[in-house]
Amino acid sequence: MTIRAKKDLDRLMGQNLKRLREERGWSQERLAEMIDTDGRYISAVENGRGMGKSLLDRLCGVLGVEEDAFTRQAVGEKEEPYGNLPDVARMLLEELRDMPEYEQLRWLADLKEKKVKEKKG
Repeated sequence: MTIRAKKDLDRLMGQNLKRLREERGWSQERLAEMIDTDGRYISAVENGRGMGKSLLDRLCGVLGVEEDAFTRQAVGEKEEPYGNLPDVARMLLEELRDMPEYEQLRWLADLKEKKVKEKKG
């Protein structure tokens, strides 16, 4: 599996975990307590950190689902994750997806700073 494919899978599994957790009305902290881990770890997994087999097994047990519930797209979700966005917006999102988070945050901060300066100027 390529690094990009692994990241995409980790992201999908995190999104599915969040969806499954929210469908049950559980907070990250409540889920963490149920599987004897930390809420920050659940947050990291939901944000695409990835999960090991042990965590996956515990989550399946608590949530009452099979492993494939974490690896399939949600019903009604399009294959194209960006829907009907304009081409330029899609290109920007593709660039962001490949950037480390700290670079994404730096880029966003630069945009915000520019916007503030334009308002003042």
